[in-house]
Parts: sequence; structure tokens; C-alpha cells
Amino acid sequence: MEEVPKPKTPTPERLIYTPEQFQDMLWMCQNQYIELTPCVVLCGFCFMRTSELVREYAAEQVLQWSDILWEDKLIHIRPGVAKGTKRKSDERYAPLNDTARAWLEPIRQESGDCVPMSQRKFGELWREMTDKAGVARIDNGLRHSAISYRLAANPEQGVQQTSRWAGNSENTIRKHYLRLIKPAQGRAWFQVKDISKASLADLGLTEADFAP
Repeated sequence: MEEVPKPKTPTPERLIYTPEQFQDMLWMCQNQYIELTPCVVLCGFCFMRTSELVREYAAEQVLQWSDILWEDKLIHIRPGVAKGTKRKSDERYAPLNDTARAWLEPIRQESGDCVPMSQRKFGELWREMTDKAGVARIDNGLRHSAISYRLAANPEQGVQQTSRWAGNSENTIRKHYLRLIKPAQGRAWFQVKDISKASLADLGLTEADFAP
């Protein structure tokens, strides 16, 4: 009797946030949880992992303010900071776009951890902030969103460039992050600047841009 082939298990989808949810989190951070702002900005605009910003153990390395190269518009994720894959080194440079810079400049420091708190304290504040913002907690959801929206907003840059910025393999990017997202939706994500919740018109969009 021939062996019956086993059905393939579909790859679980990595959930992402909407631009409006991203804006709600940034607004909440700037008004009540300013210490979380670097994490939201660096994960949501610059593709960083939470583990690259918040240390679990005292000896772990995390991103420093000195790793942000303001003049070069780059973020240096050093070998000791980069985490998450089996490759020998995930050292990389991620772009510091104008939107991310606009959010970080008011709280810019010359040195020290970008997110100077323990993992326990971070978790407590993160739960409070997301509850008040009314958004679900998605593990590394801001990073996943940034990758997906970047691919949609700038398809000409392609999977290869985005994988370098994010510290993932191209196969991982293709497998998990290529989605049916309109370019206008991708651009909206990276234009979240104003804490007054800019209208769609302010971003050059209409409701039709977000229709299924």
C-alpha cells in the first residue's frame, strides 16, 4: 500500500500593525511613555529586534546612542548586538530615515543604552502602553511591519536590500514578509510623523488606498 503523502503545514503568517496603530503607539509613547519611544521608533522604522535593544542579562550588548550615526543617516548594529539568526555574524547597517530621526532627535543622548531598562521593566511598561493605545501585543510586530511595509513602499529596492537592513536571509524575507500591501499603505507607515494623528489627506491618501 502506497504511503499517503502528508499535507504540508502552511507557514504561520507573521502579524503586522496598521499605520494607524503605529501612530497610536508613538503618540502614547511621546505623551506618557517617553522611555519607550526609542524602541518603537527603532523597531518600527529601522527594522530592529527588541532583543537588540533590551538586554535579558546584564552582560548582553544592546544598541547604544553612539551606534546611531546621525551624519551618515545610518544605525550600526554591531556583532555583539545583532541577534536572531544562525549566521556567523549579523553585523549590519540600517538606514536612519528622516521620519525616524524626527522622532529621535528630541530625546537624543550622546551615550548609553537607547533603551536603558531591564527586560522586566520594559515588559511592564510595554503592556501598559499597548493597553492604553488599544493595540494588540505582537511579538516583534513593529519590526515585522517595517519589513513588510518597506517592501510594499519601495519594491525597486527589493528583497536583497531589505534583508541586509533587517539582518535576515533573503529566503526568510520572501517566506514571511512579502504580502499583498499597496504601495500607498507602505508609504503611509514611513510617514508617521505628527502626534496629532495626521489625516489620510495629509499623507496624500484616500480610503480607496486601503480598500481590500
